[in-house]
Amino acid sequence: MTDVDWIVVFAALVIVGAGVGWYGYRRWPGRALTPADLEFAVVDPLSDARFTRYCAALLRLRGYQRVRRARGGAVSLTATAPDGTLVALRCARQKEAVTADAVRALRQGIADGGHAGRDAILVTNALVTPEARALASDSGITVADRAVLRHWMELARAGGPGAADAASPGPGIAAGTAARARTWAPDVDTLVLGGSVGCAALMLIAVAVHAAAGTSAPGSPAAGVAAVNTQAAVSPAGTASPGHPASATGAPGEAGLSPRERHVEHVEHVKHVEHMNHVAYLEQHPPGQQG
Repeated sequence: MTDVDWIVVFAALVIVGAGVGWYGYRRWPGRALTPADLEFAVVDPLSDARFTRYCAALLRLRGYQRVRRARGGAVSLTATAPDGTLVALRCARQKEAVTADAVRALRQGIADGGHAGRDAILVTNALVTPEARALASDSGITVADRAVLRHWMELARAGGPGAADAASPGPGIAAGTAARARTWAPDVDTLVLGGSVGCAALMLIAVAVHAAAGTSAPGSPAAGVAAVNTQAAVSPAGTASPGHPASATGAPGEAGLSPRERHVEHVEHVKHVEHMNHVAYLEQHPPGQQG
């Protein structure tokens, strides 16, 4: 393969790596929760990032689909509720009570972070001040405080998403059918992954076709060498006469000549050998003695 072919192969690998990395980053499969994990003794010591991952895993147990990590800001996760409603969640793991500032940040994040139209949910392992709860009610934000989070964990421990869906709080998180919860449709992440893999596959196929065509083309160096070697194989060995170029420079195909020049030289050599063979035959069988 040529240098250009290797560059194309490297670019294809980079495209596939980027697609897989994007898919993994967006999907961000969280930890698998066990019954022992559904306790505040496990939740309270978590860091902010691990608490967000914990909430993502808990949402999946409750039947939420397409649970994704948001790109920073006030929104931690985005998801699709079992009834198909799009939601945006802020996961606040803290010891002190949640104040109105967290509610304002979530409200602003919904407006400015490209999540307009999604129902907002504030999930926390702490208590929520009355001021924050009132502001959330006025803003249409569902508050899942420590008591609600405990209820979610109990439902997940008892039997999974079916029971949890029936008691889901807040607007846009009503009960949904199991069939609808399992409905799958390709999203942007899947399309990005499929597109990157398909593009890389086409690039690799093009490189393979180009390499195959380059080795079999009549004027290619490989084809010229093959032709010379083939003709050399059928030529009588040791028949070069003194004074012929082949006797002075060795076999046809001497380094420094182009494939075309090597081919012409070999043709001349073959003609010379045939002529010498004919002369030798006439010497051994004069015209008057030929049968």
